[in-house]
Amino acid sequence: MKRLKLSILPFLLLSLIGCAGTKAAYQQAQSPDEYAYVMAEHYSSLVRQAADLKERPSTPASAIAAMQRAELAARPLVAPLRPLRDAYIAGRSAQSELELQRAIDAAVLAIADLVRQVQMARGGGTSSLLDLQIIVEAHLIERRAP
Repeated sequence: MKRLKLSILPFLLLSLIGCAGTKAAYQQAQSPDEYAYVMAEHYSSLVRQAADLKERPSTPASAIAAMQRAELAARPLVAPLRPLRDAYIAGRSAQSELELQRAIDAAVLAIADLVRQVQMARGGGTSSLLDLQIIVEAHLIERRAP
């Protein structure tokens, strides 16, 4: 089973090229470990988008500062995804799944904020379906919180 999971990851990574590819990768992720992997890649994509926006002379300094704050807040929440994912794959215990799911939920909230800040730096406008999916998921997580 581990071999099958590892063979899916390169396909998911290749699927992340472009927004439509990222959406497809989220849809193909069927387990917490796959979802954590895709989320970490999505975060990296958002960081690249924020860096590109920072280089544009038309991006307001306030938008750059907001993106930087959101990225700094998200980074420590995304960083544990890989080791927790690896622990989950190695043991597949209820405890490791719970820890991974908690980390995913925290990362979703932070990534949703980064999505919002990148959108604002772009000048608002329409959101991609993927961005809306992350924001809706974050809203659902916030509603579940005690």
